[in-house]
Amino acid sequence: MKGNIGLLHLLKDDGGVAAYLKASGKNAPIFLVEAPQEQNLPFVVIQKNGETPHDTKSGASTTQHDQVSAFCSAKTLNDAYELASAVRCAADGKGGEFKGIKIENIRFLNEQDFEEKINNKKMFTVEIEFEIRTKQTWH
Repeated sequence: MKGNIGLLHLLKDDGGVAAYLKASGKNAPIFLVEAPQEQNLPFVVIQKNGETPHDTKSGASTTQHDQVSAFCSAKTLNDAYELASAVRCAADGKGGEFKGIKIENIRFLNEQDFEEKINNKKMFTVEIEFEIRTKQTWH
């Protein structure tokens, strides 16, 4: 639950990702769901693909497994892979609390690349898939 938002905050505060994007914190070009149409390259888009609750016999599940993708886009395929490497390095195996989102663990699952054209602008993207185990506290 909200693993995508936790990942967003983790990446915005990571030095390696910030160095590659040449920005950090609020200014980092890392977005949920989609980037602005005229966004300059490189940038990262985070998308939640689904979630699975952890089975329990004692009531509502407080642990979720979120499936989240990070789309790392750049002018060249090599640059997209370098950005993806920085994102994976920042996230894989990490846990903690990120702006109130409790993450037990982030696990790398898969990656794939593709080319696309938006507004006649060619770009390359490497999609990295993660499973993010989150802890929910019910109010």
